[in-house]
Amino acid sequence: MLLVGLGIGYQIGINRSKQPATAATPAPLASPKQALPSSPAPENTPAKGLSPEQLAAAKGLPATLSDPTGDYKLIAVIEGTDANRKLTSRLQVVGSQRQRLLSLSRQYDQTPASSLQQRELIAGEILQARRTLTQNLEYMAKNYGYSLNFNYRLIPHAASLLLISSAGDTTPSSTLAHQFENAASYEHFQKLRDEYLLLGLKQSSAPPANPAIPTLPAPDTPDESTVVPPPVTESNSPTETEARESNQPDQAPASLPAAAKPSADMLALKAKLMEQYNYDPTKNHQLNFEKTALYARPGQP
Repeated sequence: MLLVGLGIGYQIGINRSKQPATAATPAPLASPKQALPSSPAPENTPAKGLSPEQLAAAKGLPATLSDPTGDYKLIAVIEGTDANRKLTSRLQVVGSQRQRLLSLSRQYDQTPASSLQQRELIAGEILQARRTLTQNLEYMAKNYGYSLNFNYRLIPHAASLLLISSAGDTTPSSTLAHQFENAASYEHFQKLRDEYLLLGLKQSSAPPANPAIPTLPAPDTPDESTVVPPPVTESNSPTETEARESNQPDQAPASLPAAAKPSADMLALKAKLMEQYNYDPTKNHQLNFEKTALYARPGQP
């Protein structure tokens, strides 16, 4: 699971889809929506049939999230690192399977009608992909109240930020950098980090002041020579290995200009991130979600 730096409430659902017609031989998929089996809307919340208000009171969380296009209601609270890892993994699996189904649909439509054998093979893959996706959607509906008919926001309320370090061929080690104890602090952290990232991207895309003058490679000092921060890796996602890479930036060849120095605004943001969260945006980190709240609202028709 980008799940990409996470904001306090990122949308993880996609709107409606239609159940394709069942036939002995799979028919071609005329549109992307036909490639996506729908899952029924949950009648009850996963937490033993509790209403959003009851669940919110039991967990000490808001029952709704206000949004200009429609409020989100609490449907599940996921507690524990392992449980959150499973949720993120399932969401990524569902997303990948939906993309595969869409890809197979396009491949089927683009295959000439005269290539009967090839079309039959693709049709078989489509049926299998549909069955697998449907099974996963049923699991998600049962355990999290997840449905393709809804849009979702996942709000972290407790998380640990770990600094990942390694030396040579040794096994990477982690050190606790900061413990998030509420959604507000996590939201503020992400806001500061996103600002730093955007400044870095803006600076890296700007033309250098003296592009024709080559310089020697910059010293191996990651704190000052790296412009764009490495991603904060979620332990819940398959991209965990990204956090195990060395935090030393690659040295530039002698014939290329040295990496641009961070701007004054970037250095100011870095100092604030270090002071408040012990987070160095030039180094690799990992996030462990320990308590998240899943909110849902009906998708737009």
